[in-house]
Parts: sequence; C-alpha cells; structure tokens
Amino acid sequence: MQSTRLDNRLGLLFGLGLLALADAAPELLKDAALGPLTLAKDSDWDDIRALDVDRLRRLSQRPAP
Repeated sequence: MQSTRLDNRLGLLFGLGLLALADAAPELLKDAALGPLTLAKDSDWDDIRALDVDRLRRLSQRPAP
C-alpha cells in the first residue's frame, strides 16, 4: 500500500499556494467548493489519519440505495 502522507515540504508549498490563491482570487476557490483556508498543525489531521482507508474505499464502492 502506498503512503498517503505528503512530503512535508510539498504539503507546505501546496498549502501556501492555496492560501495565496485565497487572497488573490477567492472566487476561484468558491467555484472549486473550497471554503476558508488556514494553516493547520500536523496534529489537526490525526482524526483523518485514523480513518480506515480500506473500509472507506469499500463503502464508496457500494451501490447507492
């Protein structure tokens, strides 16, 4: 299984780019359905990392009711 963690430098650059875009052209982020963006501490993502990715994948492949 591939790691879902980004290189820290790449993640930081991506985040900074999105923050700059939010300042320069917020309407573009609105069209992309991205709300307000802020920098997050690494620990803010712990609940996301705790998700069972395999279970989520299986659930996403189930037919809609």
